[in-house]
Amino acid sequence: MVDSIGNEILSEIYRVNSLHVRLIRLDAGLVRPMRIVPAMEEHLAFIAALRARDEDKAIKSISEHIERSRARVLDAMLGSNQSGSMKTRTASA
Repeated sequence: MVDSIGNEILSEIYRVNSLHVRLIRLDAGLVRPMRIVPAMEEHLAFIAALRARDEDKAIKSISEHIERSRARVLDAMLGSNQSGSMKTRTASA
């Protein structure tokens, strides 16, 4: 249905968001308020920037949210211990 609109950007956003929802459902035992609350706060920051019509802030907030979401998903999938050691290796590389 989203693809029928003909907007490639919207279709890609939908696919990414759909993947996030599926990951959350699959890993529901790993998703805790400590992960969900920050994501919701990031959503609210983005919405506030949109309401204020602050394009730079909106771009910055959604970009940060995407990066933090990716990190949260990886942390959930890899487990805190593995991702912590991965962060250490990445930081030292």
